[in-house]
Amino acid sequence: MSKKPGLDRKPKLRGRYCVAGGPNGVSCKNCQYSEGVSLHQFPKVKNNGTELDREREKTRRLWVKFVAKHRRDFQPSATSVLCSAYFEPACFSHNLEIGKSCGRKRWLLPGAVPTIDTAGLPTPTVPVTDRTRRRILNEVLAPAGPSSAQEMMDGSQLEPLQEQPPPSPEPPKKYCDDCEVFKKKIRRLQKTISRLKRARDKSTHTVDCEVEDSEDTDPVLLEPSSPEEEEEEEEEEEEIMETDDEDYEVETDYSFEESAADDDGEEEEGKDGDSCDKKDGDSETKHNSLLIFPAILNHWESYRQSLINQLKGRDDAAWSGDGRYDSMGHNAKYGAYTMFSNTISKLVHFELLQSNQSGSSNAMELHGAKRCFSFLTEAGLKIATFITDRHKGICKWIREEQRDTHHFYDLWHVCKSLVKDLRKASKDKGWTEKIEAVLLKKDRIADIKKLSSEPQTSCLEGFHSTLNPWHPKMTHFSWMGRVCRIRQ
Repeated sequence: MSKKPGLDRKPKLRGRYCVAGGPNGVSCKNCQYSEGVSLHQFPKVKNNGTELDREREKTRRLWVKFVAKHRRDFQPSATSVLCSAYFEPACFSHNLEIGKSCGRKRWLLPGAVPTIDTAGLPTPTVPVTDRTRRRILNEVLAPAGPSSAQEMMDGSQLEPLQEQPPPSPEPPKKYCDDCEVFKKKIRRLQKTISRLKRARDKSTHTVDCEVEDSEDTDPVLLEPSSPEEEEEEEEEEEEIMETDDEDYEVETDYSFEESAADDDGEEEEGKDGDSCDKKDGDSETKHNSLLIFPAILNHWESYRQSLINQLKGRDDAAWSGDGRYDSMGHNAKYGAYTMFSNTISKLVHFELLQSNQSGSSNAMELHGAKRCFSFLTEAGLKIATFITDRHKGICKWIREEQRDTHHFYDLWHVCKSLVKDLRKASKDKGWTEKIEAVLLKKDRIADIKKLSSEPQTSCLEGFHSTLNPWHPKMTHFSWMGRVCRIRQ
C-alpha cells in the first residue's frame, strides 16, 4: 500500500507561533517551544486619547506593515505574536541568557519595531547531484593516493601504522634555592617555639613548687642557646634577609602550622572552649575562663545594679519581654528570655534556660518569664505594665497569678497575624464572607482590645536582631559562653 501524502510529516506542536512570513508563502517556524527565542504580542491600544496610547497605535501600525510585506491583508488578532528573531538586540531590556540565569523574563522596550526580514525562516538547501558528489570525493581523495573511495574503504593501499614509543616521563622537579631558604626559616622558628615551650613549663613548675629561700632561687625563664646554635641562627638570618624583598610562591611538603600542631599534641575545636582538650596547652579555654568571662560578668552585675537603682520606687514602670531560642523550629536546646524597661529604654535582666529545665522547648519562654518576674520582684521592683506577644501561656499565668500587672499585646504581632489571615482569605472563593469572618473573630476582637497604646516590643526585637552576628542561632556554644555573649 502506498502511503498517503503528508502522513510521514511530524505532528505540529500546539501553542503560539510567529505570524511573520517570507517569500513564496513560507511561514516562520518559531513557536513558544523554540530554544533561544521569545514571543512578543502586538502592542495593545486602549483608545483613551493619551500620548502613550498614540505611541502604541503608531508602533502597532509599523508591526502590521512589517508582517504585510509577505502576508497581504494581514490583520492581527488578540493572540498574534512576533518572535524575537525579527528585532535588533538593542530593542530588548536585557540578553535572553542573562535573564534565564537570573530567573527573569526579558521584554521589548517601548517603541521597538521589527527590522530584520526573513530572520526566523529555515535556510534553503541546494540539492547535491550524484555527479557533484563524485567530483567532490575525487578532489578530496586525490592527494591521499587511492584512485577511488572504494579502494580507500577496502584499505588495499593503506600502510600499517607504526607504533610510536610513549614519551619519556619528565624528571621530577627538585626544590629550588628559595625552597631551601624557607625551610631554614621554618626550622629556625620551630626551634624558637620549642625553646619557649620548655621555658614555659619550667616557669610553671617553679611557681607551683614551694620555695623556702626565694632570694637565693633564680628560676630559669629561657634556656640559653649554645654558641654554635647562635652562630647557625645568625647565618640563617643573613640568608633570609637577602630574600626578604622578594615574594615567592613555593610549594613544599613542610608545613609550619602542622609542625606546631604536632608539638602541641592537641587540636582546638569550637569556640569558648566547647570541644577543646583540657590540657595545659589549651590557652584559649584558660584565657576565656580566667579573664574574659569574669570581666563580662562583673561588668554586667554592676551595670544591672545601677539600672535597678534607677527603677526603684517607680510604680508606673512599663516592661516588655520576649524569648529567643538557639535554633529555628520547635526543638531548641537553649532559650533566653529578656526583660526590657520601656520607662528608661534599657535591657535590665536575662534568663538563660535549657529545655530539660522546663520539660520541653515550647515551655522555656513561660518558664523564663516566671524567673524574670521572680528576680525583679526580689530586687524590689514593681511591674505595673507588661507587654508581650500573644503567648497564651504567659497571658494565662499573668491573669491568674499576677493580678497587679496590666498585660497588653504588642501591636506589630497582632497586625502581622491579621494581615496573614486576610491574604489567605482573599485568595479563596467567597472571599467577602471569609474576610468578614476573619475580622469578626472573637479571639481577634479580644486581642485588639488588649493592644498596647504606647510601649511596644520593637526595641527588644531590634536587640535580638543585633545578637545574630556574634551569637548565631545555628552555632553551638557552651553555657557560660552563651551567657556572656548575651550580656556583653
